[in-house]
Amino acid sequence: TIDEREVEFLQKRDTWTKVNGEGIYGSRPWTVFGEGPTKIPRGRAGDAAIAFTSEDIRFTTKNGKFYVFLLTEPTGTTAVKSLGLDAPTGRRVKTVEIVGSNEVLHWKQDAAALWIDRPTQLPSAEVISYRVTFVE
Repeated sequence: TIDEREVEFLQKRDTWTKVNGEGIYGSRPWTVFGEGPTKIPRGRAGDAAIAFTSEDIRFTTKNGKFYVFLLTEPTGTTAVKSLGLDAPTGRRVKTVEIVGSNEVLHWKQDAAALWIDRPTQLPSAEVISYRVTFVE
């Protein structure tokens, strides 16, 4: 049998997957895996809970879409430095949408980063994801 803590974990995972699964299942890694200051320990220490920061971001790609995953709830404007126009991986962004919501996001892109303002409503409490399309 599994205890209440494990049941809660599985319920949260199920809710998160229903919202964000489009950027996970069938996706491929991008040029870089992500960005941010937090280092994941190797070995058994990697099993411990990790305190991610608002700068810890991961990326995937699927069917011409690019997904940005924030590893903690955003508290303000998120800077995606890998998508700055002067970054080696920077490309001109066409749209930014929050996965699991119809909310219109406020964002801008400059030489330094893609800047995404915090949404009013978050569709998931764990990891937030954005769907980005690029100018062709």
